[in-house]
Amino acid sequence: DEVEGILEGLEETARVLKAELTAAAQEIIRRAREAIDEAKGLGLDTAEASGILVNADVYYETAQYDDAVEFARVAEQKAEGLIAEHQEAKVREEVSRRDTARTAIDRIRKLIDDLARADIEILGAKDVVSRAAQELQAGRYDAVHQELAKITPDVESVSQGLKAAARDLIAMAGQTIEAAKGDGFQVTQAENVLTTAFDAIRDQRYVEAIEYKKVIEDMIQDAGRQRALATLEHRLKDLRTELEANEKLGADVRSTAELLKEAEEDAREGRFERLETYAKRIEGSLATARTRGAAGKGFR
Repeated sequence: DEVEGILEGLEETARVLKAELTAAAQEIIRRAREAIDEAKGLGLDTAEASGILVNADVYYETAQYDDAVEFARVAEQKAEGLIAEHQEAKVREEVSRRDTARTAIDRIRKLIDDLARADIEILGAKDVVSRAAQELQAGRYDAVHQELAKITPDVESVSQGLKAAARDLIAMAGQTIEAAKGDGFQVTQAENVLTTAFDAIRDQRYVEAIEYKKVIEDMIQDAGRQRALATLEHRLKDLRTELEANEKLGADVRSTAELLKEAEEDAREGRFERLETYAKRIEGSLATARTRGAAGKGFR
């Protein structure tokens, strides 16, 4: 009786274990089948996972539950892997579409802002960009491009005209720089601005590039003005030397000295507009003084 009791206990344990194994196998096979069905619903290739699940079913039917569980688990992993890759691809696509839409908005906005620098406005363009930004925020990326398409041709057409003008004007600025260099001017800063202007053209900032032409021309003119002023200042020094020499010879140079003093004061204060006039008057006055001095010597 005791032996029979032990045997009955073992049989009961075996039945429990078998039931548990059967339930576990059924559960993992069910999960694998659901994962495969989900992957199929997404249009994914589930041939490999389905083939593995067939093996799991065969092992289950022959009561080889451990093998059934193993194959079912692999089939589930294959299907879940397909789903995960699909979801990741969707995320990447979503990010790409969002970035493309944002780039399109930024590009048109940049062109509109550039046109505004030249007081050029495309009617309704800012409103369109505002609506496109709202569509972007809502994740409606196709709508973004549909909105922008309403103004893109006009904006690009005007911008292309500015682009051509910018290229021509910057080319002229480059020629001005080369001519200045040929005249012996040091125009490194102007060359740097020219490089910046070309960068602005590449970045579609055409109005800004056009503005750099005026900056370059002002730099070249300033270089010429500085050279002329340096020449004038040198003339004033020479005139001071000549005046002092005539004064030592007894010439009356009081009025000339007053003119020279005023000229030197203007030079110190940066008032260069009248220096050329001063220099000519002083030269004329000194020439008169020399003539009188020579006449006086001849009379004596």
